[in-house]
Amino acid sequence: MMKSFAKRLLKGLHLEHYARHMWQSHQAYRASIAYEKKRIQDSLEIEALCESDNNAKLHIGAGFNILTGWINTDAHPIHPDCRVMDAARQLPIGDQRLDYIFCEHLIEHLSHAQGVQLLAESYRCLRPKGILRIATPKLDHYLALFQEDAQANEFLARYESLLADPPMTATKALNHAVRDWGHQFLWSDGELRAALHAAGFKDIRSQMIGQSEYAALRGLERHQETVDHEVNRLETMVLEAAKP
Repeated sequence: MMKSFAKRLLKGLHLEHYARHMWQSHQAYRASIAYEKKRIQDSLEIEALCESDNNAKLHIGAGFNILTGWINTDAHPIHPDCRVMDAARQLPIGDQRLDYIFCEHLIEHLSHAQGVQLLAESYRCLRPKGILRIATPKLDHYLALFQEDAQANEFLARYESLLADPPMTATKALNHAVRDWGHQFLWSDGELRAALHAAGFKDIRSQMIGQSEYAALRGLERHQETVDHEVNRLETMVLEAAKP
């Protein structure tokens, strides 16, 4: 009798687990369908905006940083003025529709192959003389922390305070940068420049955060508002690349 009861109990638990699993799968499926509908709808709006604007500017991976006068996009928007666009896919924009493209701390969330594709897609969508501006963590900076000079020690102290992970070392800092926050691939200055060249870009220049010779590209970065400003200044490289 006890064995029979145990079998019924186990069967009941198995059915409950199965039912919970099926319900969660159903909810995930419904969420994915809703997301795809929204993505397609927003893709059509993005395309229409680009075609109607003679000075179109695309902001990829906007997050909380909604830029006035820009088409703000994100894979998972958190602001009502931001449209759904997945930077890992082909951009829903026709050839030579944009004057400027900007992304801040976004490309490191893509795989290397996806990042290369984004650069190629950006080149395709930009008009001649259009500019791509990328701000992203610089792998070279984290490798330089192993030199243990004054700047490296200052950064590690600030990083330790930011992440509340003492004692902070160069090895730990590198692992945080590579593995945390959904990062997939950190670019070195040289490798990002080479990928930009391979995509067709010319006149690739380093810029300071918030600064540019182009008025439309000044004062765009906001990542310093979410992390220590000095950590952001030291770790972030900004490159601007022109389409001939």
